[in-house]
Amino acid sequence: MSEPSFTVHHDPLGSFEIFGVLIQIFFVLGCAWLIIGHRYLLEGEDMERPVNRIAQLYGYAVCLIAVIIFLVTVRSIASALITLSDPLAQTSPYGQSLETFEAYKATINAPNAAFVTPVVAPGVGKTTPSDAVLRQRYEALKADRIASNTYQARSDLTLNGLMLAIAIVLFVLHWRWLRTLSVS
Repeated sequence: MSEPSFTVHHDPLGSFEIFGVLIQIFFVLGCAWLIIGHRYLLEGEDMERPVNRIAQLYGYAVCLIAVIIFLVTVRSIASALITLSDPLAQTSPYGQSLETFEAYKATINAPNAAFVTPVVAPGVGKTTPSDAVLRQRYEALKADRIASNTYQARSDLTLNGLMLAIAIVLFVLHWRWLRTLSVS
C-alpha cells in the first residue's frame, strides 16, 4: 500500500509582506513630516521657538504610529478570536479539507494548494486505503489542526494584546505631554 507524497513549494516573497507594510507606514509618516514639519518650522509667529515645534511634531508622530498599531492589532485580535471560536474552520493552504470526514475523503488524493505538487513514483498506482484507516488519519489530522490553530490563535492574542497595550500607553502619555506642551 503506497501513500501519495507531495512536494511543497514555498513562496519566496511571503516573508517580506510585513516589510511592505512597514515601508508604506514610513512613507506616509515621511510625507506627513515633510508637509507638517515645513509648516511648523517656517511659518507661524516669530516668538515661537522651532524646538517647541519639533517636540510637537515628534509627539504627534508617536500618536499617529500608536493609532496605526492600535488599528492593526485590533484586526489581528478579532481574527484570533474568530479562530479560537472554531479552530477547525481556519483554512490551511496545504493539505486536505478537515471540515467533515466526507470532505477529507473527497480531497485525499488531490492537493488543493497552489504550492503543492503531487509526486508519484514510477510504476506505482494510486490505491485508496480502507475507510477505517482513512478515519484514523482524519481524526489524527483533525486533532493536530485544532491544536496548532488554537496555539497560533492564543499566541497571536497574547502578542497583539501586548502591542495594543503598548500602543495605548504610548498614545496616552504623548497626548498628555502634547497638551501640557501647548499650554506652556
